[in-house]
Amino acid sequence: MINLNKTIEKFISWTKGNSDFELYNEAGLQHELLFFLRTEIGDKYKIYAERNISKIGKKLDLKEFNKKEMDIFITSRYGSENYCIELKYLTGNAIPRRMSQVYEDIKFLEELKNDLDFNGCLLFLMTPRKVFHSGKSVLGLYEVFRNEEITFRKITETDLPPFLKGDLHKFSTANEHVAKWLDYEDDKHKYFFVTI
Repeated sequence: MINLNKTIEKFISWTKGNSDFELYNEAGLQHELLFFLRTEIGDKYKIYAERNISKIGKKLDLKEFNKKEMDIFITSRYGSENYCIELKYLTGNAIPRRMSQVYEDIKFLEELKNDLDFNGCLLFLMTPRKVFHSGKSVLGLYEVFRNEEITFRKITETDLPPFLKGDLHKFSTANEHVAKWLDYEDDKHKYFFVTI
């Protein structure tokens, strides 16, 4: 069994000791994490990027799931273990939209865990932008993210910006999840991970 929390902690330590590692976008983060995972656990597990959930060997009604693609899918070579890691590298100015996408990923991971009996699911997020974790703690999604300890609580229509009204079903998680903002060594990035 894979302990996803410890795996991400080892990855963070590995990046800090790797002079070739550079944080610049989500695709780069995904590439580096895939390389790390293949080195660490590739002898016992198959590791895929952007794997469609229809490829995991079960007949599924894809309309039942929040998303179709897993950022990183890990499956055991000699058993029936399945894991998913969703990644977010938040940049840009579409702050509430990017925050809502984090909720969308959490709901997707809940679906994999509850409906497909995944052994473990984890969301890993990094950002160089202070606006995602600092500033005035206004209501709605900002209030969720702008605390040292993040509680992904159930959100309501009033938490969503006007352009997302009517899409609450995409972001309405079944459970509450807690994460903590952590400092990366470059004094620029912050990150968190949350296990579902």
